[in-house]
Amino acid sequence: MFFFFFFFNVGVIQYFFQHTVTIQSPTGGTVDLPYTLACIHWYKVHPDARFYFGLPIQLCLPSFETESVGAFMPVSRIDSVCVVASLRYDLKTPNGKERVAVTVPLDVKLHI
Repeated sequence: MFFFFFFFNVGVIQYFFQHTVTIQSPTGGTVDLPYTLACIHWYKVHPDARFYFGLPIQLCLPSFETESVGAFMPVSRIDSVCVVASLRYDLKTPNGKERVAVTVPLDVKLHI
């Protein structure tokens, strides 16, 4: 399982798939344009303490967003790999100590 950090959204890639679109070219023929998508389960961002530890570290809830069309993203838009640690921490919010997912992006780029 891989964790990726994409412009302040953190998710777990479930799988990759390739899709091809066929278009008419100006010369009258057809051109096949393949592209690769990733299906991603996005973590829910913490509503009160998203950047509690400062950028680029991000706090998320230990659950995922509801599945939607936003789960599919071109792999070219994935920024980097990140590390996710699950822990209980007192964020000084009304909830007291709560379970959170702390995400830290690594300086590793994905090349697919």
